[in-house]
Amino acid sequence: MTPERWSRVRTVFFAALDVHPDLRGALLDRECVGDDALKDEIVSLLGSSERAKSFLTRSAAEIAEGWAGADGVAPGRLGAWQLRREIGRGGMATVYLCERADGQFEKRAAVKILKLGLHGDDVLARFTRERQLLADLDHPNIVHLLDGGVTGDGRPYLVMDFVDGAPISTYVAEQQPSTSQRLALFLKVCDAVGYAHSLSIIHRDIKPGNILVTRDGAPKLLDFGIAKLAVKQDAPGAADVTKSPSRYFTLEYASPEQVRGEAVSTASDVYSLGLVLWQILAGRAPFDLRGLLPYEAGRVVCEDSPDLGGLPPGLARIVKTATQKSPRARYPTAEAFAREVRQYLDSPERAPSRALRRGVLYATAVLAAIVALALPLGRRQGGEMRAFPLTAEARGAVLPSFSPDGKSVVYTVFAGGGSVLMRKDLDGSNTWPLTNGSRSERYARWSPDGKWIAQISSGHAGRRDVGVMPAAGGPERKIATSEGIFPAWTQDSKSVVVADRATAEDPFQLVMLRLNDGSRRELTAPERGHWGDIAGAVSPDGRWLAINRYSAKGSGDLYVMPMSGGPLRRITQVNTWINGFDWMPNSREILYASCSPPPDSVCGLWRIAIDGAGGPRLLPGLSTPW
Repeated sequence: MTPERWSRVRTVFFAALDVHPDLRGALLDRECVGDDALKDEIVSLLGSSERAKSFLTRSAAEIAEGWAGADGVAPGRLGAWQLRREIGRGGMATVYLCERADGQFEKRAAVKILKLGLHGDDVLARFTRERQLLADLDHPNIVHLLDGGVTGDGRPYLVMDFVDGAPISTYVAEQQPSTSQRLALFLKVCDAVGYAHSLSIIHRDIKPGNILVTRDGAPKLLDFGIAKLAVKQDAPGAADVTKSPSRYFTLEYASPEQVRGEAVSTASDVYSLGLVLWQILAGRAPFDLRGLLPYEAGRVVCEDSPDLGGLPPGLARIVKTATQKSPRARYPTAEAFAREVRQYLDSPERAPSRALRRGVLYATAVLAAIVALALPLGRRQGGEMRAFPLTAEARGAVLPSFSPDGKSVVYTVFAGGGSVLMRKDLDGSNTWPLTNGSRSERYARWSPDGKWIAQISSGHAGRRDVGVMPAAGGPERKIATSEGIFPAWTQDSKSVVVADRATAEDPFQLVMLRLNDGSRRELTAPERGHWGDIAGAVSPDGRWLAINRYSAKGSGDLYVMPMSGGPLRRITQVNTWINGFDWMPNSREILYASCSPPPDSVCGLWRIAIDGAGGPRLLPGLSTPW
């Protein structure tokens, strides 16, 4: 392992140690994007760290018991079920994948077994209570109890439906559903929680990790291990389980009253649901508790509120109500919460604008759909392609980049001497800021896999920061610095191409930056004395690199070269400003914005084959005399 690689491993490993175990998966997904080997190495180190910590804190007897197998349970038989492998661990239990083994029918399931070393009436009562709660719950979005019993060493176990899915936060990050689809998914979760509330059951540990979404998009609510019946303390059978305050919850999603050890209610679940809704809309955890001492983290949860600035006003109001610090100020039940979300879905705020449906939005500044990826949005009249307004910002909206599925656009808005990145769903449902403008973020480009947005932001000493962020919004991860301003993606979504130069006397050249480690590879080498290569674009088939090269400012043309390396081929002869360019889907033609040479000087969108056949063709209906 090289020193640089080891430095990267150390950085990510210690960052992962600083966060709660429930948040490590998201951190590793973000920091190890495109580098599975790095992720595997960090996971291995984290496992070693946990084992070392366990060794130092457990008794010799407990350690000796652990050597007999995972929690003393080697893969074997529990009643009608054959254990296969461990699939998860929680505060109270270990979960194994199992299969029906009595030959009556075939079925996979998950078996949850109380951990070794957990003793006392409180723990056993909670585990027994979960078995009874699951037996009483019958809802399509709540995991079903199939069986239960006691192991040979006296530990209770539960057999539940096996949910082959991902946490709801991971699901939305990977699938990138629209806002409407996220809300529809969330409403199913609310229905499940509301059903439990109707049976006087409070979950008390609602978080993304306890909401798994199956491959067909069905959410399943898990882990009623700390659930409590919403009954008075003097009710029959309630005292032993609910008398003392429980600390079995996930701090990042716990309500303030849980953190303070006060009585919980259905409004406590509403608070946690509000944080989950915020996360699946904003794309990041509601609170950053990394590196905080327990009392500091508790203060954040009890006093701070998630940043609602990036949400549409109607949704921001709903999340704000659900996450009020006082239980009395929240929605009283999950059903009331869901009702507000449904009303928002039917509200005029998110209904597509009538003007947009007509294809006309009048405003002081607009973003026209004139880049290659926007062509399917154009309106044809008399066989000509017509540009139509797409945004209605009160400020300049420029530099669009469309999502691979064609459903959204991200663009730059300049205001107040700075800039922010905005995202708009093309069905007219939502427009929201992805950044707050604190670093003048601009020049966004959507990755081919739809998961990431590359951007350029302000840096230091005349250089800019090149970074990536989740497409739904979230913290930026810096890759490198450069002097270039137009990032472009490779087709595998693992690298970004951008212009850079060593000194002000050197020409700009195109370099490729790897996301996983920031390493760079020089792609072009313009002659000294030229202004250089200002921007590049990789063809959809990944074979070609288009280059905007300038001999001097204002004197530029388009070139192409193989991504594998080789000579450049000049494909235009305009010797002027190229105001934007991109590949056509066939990887054989390029669309660019420019003005033809005098005396005609017609400005518009031009289409040219990379083999030069036929010369540039002006797209009809999208041109104007200079």
